[in-house]
Amino acid sequence: MNFGSEFVYVGVEEDEEVPDDWSTGSEDEADVTEDGVPVLLDILDTAGQEEYSAIKELCMRTGDGFFIIYNITNRESFTEATAMFRWLQRVTGEDHSRAILCGNKSDLEASRVVEKREGAALAQTQSVPFIETSAKTGENVIKAMETLVKTLPRASNDYKIVMLGSGGVGKSSITVMFVQNIFVDNYDPTIEDSFRKMVNIKGLGPIDSDARAAKKEKKKKKKKSKATPSPPLSYASPNMLCSNIDPAMQGSFAKQKSGGFLSSLRRTLSGKKKKAPHQPVVQQRADPVFGGPPEPPSAVKSATPPAAKNLQCKKLDGNIVHVALGELAEEPNQVTGDPVRCSRCKAVLCSTSTITGESGDRVWKCEYCYNENKNIDMSQEEIPKDDRFDYMLSPPDERTEESGDAEKPAKLEKKPGIIIYCMDVSGSMQMQFQVSEMQAAWRQERTGERDNVNAVSRLGCIKEAVQRLLEQLRIEQPEKPVMLVTFGSEICIYGDGSAKQKSFYGSSAESRDFDKLIEKGISYARKIQLRPLDEAYDDLHRTVGDLNTTGCTALGPALTFCVGFVSKMPGSEVVLCTDGMPNEGIGSLQGQSQHGQKFYEKVGQYARSKDVIINLLAVEGEPVGLQYVSMCAIASGGSVNMLNPLEIVRQLRLIAQNAVVATGVNVTFLLHPSMVFMEDGYPSDMSRLVKEVGSALKDTDLTFRFKTKNNEQLNVSSVPFQVQIEYTRKDGMKCLRVLCKSHTVTKDRKTMEEALDMAVVGLEAIQTSGQLLKKGKAEEAKANIISAKRVMSRNCKTSSQKEDKYTFSRNVDNILEDLTENAQDWATGQLQDKSANVFAGSERMAFHKMKGGSSKAEVVQKRKADSKVRDMYYGYQY
Repeated sequence: MNFGSEFVYVGVEEDEEVPDDWSTGSEDEADVTEDGVPVLLDILDTAGQEEYSAIKELCMRTGDGFFIIYNITNRESFTEATAMFRWLQRVTGEDHSRAILCGNKSDLEASRVVEKREGAALAQTQSVPFIETSAKTGENVIKAMETLVKTLPRASNDYKIVMLGSGGVGKSSITVMFVQNIFVDNYDPTIEDSFRKMVNIKGLGPIDSDARAAKKEKKKKKKKSKATPSPPLSYASPNMLCSNIDPAMQGSFAKQKSGGFLSSLRRTLSGKKKKAPHQPVVQQRADPVFGGPPEPPSAVKSATPPAAKNLQCKKLDGNIVHVALGELAEEPNQVTGDPVRCSRCKAVLCSTSTITGESGDRVWKCEYCYNENKNIDMSQEEIPKDDRFDYMLSPPDERTEESGDAEKPAKLEKKPGIIIYCMDVSGSMQMQFQVSEMQAAWRQERTGERDNVNAVSRLGCIKEAVQRLLEQLRIEQPEKPVMLVTFGSEICIYGDGSAKQKSFYGSSAESRDFDKLIEKGISYARKIQLRPLDEAYDDLHRTVGDLNTTGCTALGPALTFCVGFVSKMPGSEVVLCTDGMPNEGIGSLQGQSQHGQKFYEKVGQYARSKDVIINLLAVEGEPVGLQYVSMCAIASGGSVNMLNPLEIVRQLRLIAQNAVVATGVNVTFLLHPSMVFMEDGYPSDMSRLVKEVGSALKDTDLTFRFKTKNNEQLNVSSVPFQVQIEYTRKDGMKCLRVLCKSHTVTKDRKTMEEALDMAVVGLEAIQTSGQLLKKGKAEEAKANIISAKRVMSRNCKTSSQKEDKYTFSRNVDNILEDLTENAQDWATGQLQDKSANVFAGSERMAFHKMKGGSSKAEVVQKRKADSKVRDMYYGYQY
């Protein structure tokens, strides 16, 4: 349990008027001290391989400096470092004076194969500094970073640094050693991350006005390039029909001659004819499941942006609590007996409680409701003293299973939750996606211009990503059952690949009935016996490799079936991969009506009630209807990602790493009676709040905002807080975790603000804004973020605060840009996929993404990988 400030603010609540213009303006010159000039380094660790990443591509084009690293014990890594200089020049269009060459692992002198003089000679030819380092001992790591920064144009007080090098050279190790002065052995090479570090560097001159102007111009070009649409997709098959065409019209399209509509369609898809902008409303049709009238057509976007205006909001304070549900994976701090609860509010007796009286007449006056609980069979000394402790509610071998409307105890075989890959194989998945210029250039430089691949199919990207993830899961979770389901016009159930596929059509009557599809999934689950992955791997790998495209996009029926299949298997996950708008069966978005959103919310809520997570991967290209489809993932507690097909490998890996840690999670939060919650959608007079979470992932983080009731003035030095978490562990043991703490109060706003925890404040601001955006409250969301930026700017004093503030800015700038650029879409509620992706990602923001370098040590030290996974990963070529 973390707080937004070291103090609870009990002063008067204030309104605030914030400017609609959220830009921070010019930077102030940093104070020069005897320790040097304080600067902030934003370091991108590009992970173990030079695979494609949208973040890396952006940083490559806007980065200030580059670390090019090789391993002195590996000749091939030195050869690739040489190629990287040529690659940098092609991608950035500049010389290499903004780089440094680093020969790492100097502690392994006995295994050296690249001589120091060779590194020095390469650096000389490129006119860059050269230093040998050891990430293990820390030798020359700080010196190398400072040397690079001193060679860069002095444009501001922050620098973006990109770490580059082939797999296994130690990019992550150098980064972590510099930022946190620790060496992490067997660091997971698959995790790309940014680290923000405040440092003092001696010898830096004043900010150069020309360099500053050049940096501003580069930012303008970055914004312009973000607004430029992606290259057109290539048409992959002359017999393929676009998955977004109304299925009722496909037959007539297919029969037309080459000079007719189909020919025109092909020219459009191949980029030979400019494609008309997508109109979100295709036709107005009542939903066949939920009924009701259609929505009116969306308003035409105005060419003139709305005039800037001031936004109204409450002045932000640090009255925030953060609860990290990922910690449920840790071993329980178990106490014996049963919890002693207040008879009125159900608070649990804990370290914030006080018992008075003698044996036989002990009284606990509850600190959360003032109720007097008499005859307490416990002394003050027997109260649990820790801030976190667990009660066992039922042992590991006791579970419950549904039996009609009742539940009864049962001895069940322990089974791990399963993963279903629900993959779109509709016609549009065969379309080719342009490989980025940066990635194509790297392949060519690495292979000596032999590899000129510049386009890949969407399905090909997903197939490769799933096959590679299967390899990794076979090593890390060999007991995990994995199932494959595909959907086009036909939904095909492959199981674990060992038996003949079963199928049904998205156009059938049952494919428009939610309950029948759920029951169909449950029925199949009884019939299909899935093997552990270590037994089923070969069959699954082959089955994925043999997939081909066909038909329309019956996403709704396929997803509903999958959720039904795992509804009796708590802790399971459905990974949904799609590139097109659902247009067949239940959940069809032909007409983009609000009823489609209700369907996907219904699926997500049902999944959450069954402790099932839905993760959505939407491929960039054609509109997906993300505003509606994403609701299934959001409601279930899963993630939403709209991404370049080349990034699917990375994203599937991240989903697998963000594993389910507990099921059946319910959170109860109790406040002091003088406090109430400020939660959108909840009553404003609540001091007790309950949230049903369902399954909790490693990165599931909750935030709660509170205030004094009616600006009530408190005359106490501290107030108590209690969080109760009921959850079921992977071994089946049901527990109650109690978090409790007393927190000091203050009536002075300045005292509270100066003690802000920027990471907690930032996390709450982003999550709350995501919830507001989901409800269409764009102005409130924007005001909330700007208010957070303002309070951080007023009170950013320590190095850790500055790192966390910068991290917050990096996370929210894209949200604010989208709210500004697409203001009309947000006003009408008709969002393009990019905007829908913004609010989906905001609501599920994870705490570790809000931390700067100094506060990230605990997170980093847990990032270790199996040596077999590392070797397998380094074996791939990009």
